[in-house]
Amino acid sequence: MKTAYSSTLPSDLLEQLEAFSNRLHIPKNKLIELSVRNYLDKLRQAEYIRSFQRAGADEEQVELAEAGLEDFLELVEKL
Repeated sequence: MKTAYSSTLPSDLLEQLEAFSNRLHIPKNKLIELSVRNYLDKLRQAEYIRSFQRAGADEEQVELAEAGLEDFLELVEKL
């Protein structure tokens, strides 16, 4: 489902959008859609990385992960 959305952009950004739209033969609205999706994916990736960094700094989380790894290695050795 698509919903219409209206916004204003700085002139220089609109010029760049127009140039890339023409160069890539992609409608401006599609280029904006792809750009926003890409940017939101990058934000999600950054959140994911930060969550691992926080977990890595939490001693209790590290101990739990190490204990789980030990259990996993024991199972692998039994194979």
